[in-house]
Amino acid sequence: MNTFYRKLILILLALVVSTGCGSGASETGSRSAKPATVVTEPQRVSEFPVIVKDDRGLEVSIPKKPLRIVSLLPSHTEILYAVGAGTQMVGCTTFCDFPAETGQLEKVALSNPDSVSLETLVALQPDLIFLGGDYQRLLAEQLTKLKIPVLSFESQS
Repeated sequence: MNTFYRKLILILLALVVSTGCGSGASETGSRSAKPATVVTEPQRVSEFPVIVKDDRGLEVSIPKKPLRIVSLLPSHTEILYAVGAGTQMVGCTTFCDFPAETGQLEKVALSNPDSVSLETLVALQPDLIFLGGDYQRLLAEQLTKLKIPVLSFESQS
């Protein structure tokens, strides 16, 4: 698995795990004669703020659990949905068409960097934006000046 996807999946898993896992359900039924062996692995719950180094080489501070995420690359959008962060998505590009739920998101751009509507993007009040690589560097700089956390990862196949 390449470095981009490892970083992105680790970040997203930290976000999903930080929401909590317990349901408070109680155990019912009879006990068997043999005690069951339960093997659990320790779960690491990230506390915020979280600092992530992106493909620009910048350390980006994410001050709180993102509740409003925008993805400006279809591959990033698919990964966000795959790790369970789809309910936090509020915007994407017009090329983000999978899964079907992306049709309900605000479309803030085509996939080319010149088509992004900065006004539409800011109006969504995102607390985290995923960008795609160096070609969106100018946009990343503009958003950083507006104090919106931006993670830029190059899409690789």
